[in-house]
Amino acid sequence: MVAASDGLRPVPVQRDDDAAGGHVPARGAAVVIHKFHAGQTVRLIRGFPHRNAAEGFYQVVRQLPYGDGDYQYRIKSARELYERVVKESELEGT
Repeated sequence: MVAASDGLRPVPVQRDDDAAGGHVPARGAAVVIHKFHAGQTVRLIRGFPHRNAAEGFYQVVRQLPYGDGDYQYRIKSARELYERVVKESELEGT
């Protein structure tokens, strides 16, 4: 993210993998992109709404479009049979 003191505001940018819901940055805006990439190992931050989620590591399956004020991802744990959709702010790198 860009500090507010520099006069720029972060704006999501449209990418090939999220063209359906991406955004194009306004002139003079800082470009913000996904923090995690497909195949990367991450940890899900526990708490509501993920209190029943499996503990341990997850693998990023796919980057999803920007929405609800945050980038989203599809992630998968080896301990669960299904994938989860989570916000970037709910993940931390390993």
